[in-house]
Amino acid sequence: MFFLPDWLARYRLGGLTRGLYLYGPTGRGKTFHLKAIRAFIRMPYLDENKLKNVYREDVETFEEILTRPHASRGDGDDFDLLIDELGGENTLVDYGNRVDIAAEVIRIRHEMFQRHGAKTMLTGNLPPQGIRERYGDRIHSRLLEMCRCVSIGGCDLRQ
Repeated sequence: MFFLPDWLARYRLGGLTRGLYLYGPTGRGKTFHLKAIRAFIRMPYLDENKLKNVYREDVETFEEILTRPHASRGDGDDFDLLIDELGGENTLVDYGNRVDIAAEVIRIRHEMFQRHGAKTMLTGNLPPQGIRERYGDRIHSRLLEMCRCVSIGGCDLRQ
């Protein structure tokens, strides 16, 4: 069972080796959890729409946003990042090539995980199996390696 205060305490003590992927139906509190994490742990927060818009403008800036350090403590935490609504975007076409922003985010953040131990906290509606079906085995495997996957269930909190 996932309990946010325990997770935050472990993060602050340096006891985590992976990030977090919170998934579930719309209105279950995934973004609320991510913003709660942001309130306790200072790190950049991005949503999929911002990433999609940046990618349309400049691919290099897109990669820089996902890879640049945001602090100067000299450890892997410098590269940690919060990303809301993974997989909520439509596929983009870049010079005739189909681009899945979520797959690119996972690919780039996985490289940061391997290189620096960077942790990525993500939210999305797709369960891990849905990630596999939509983006393929390689992206699914990378997500599972770099994140603990936590299902957020219950009733729609917006109603």
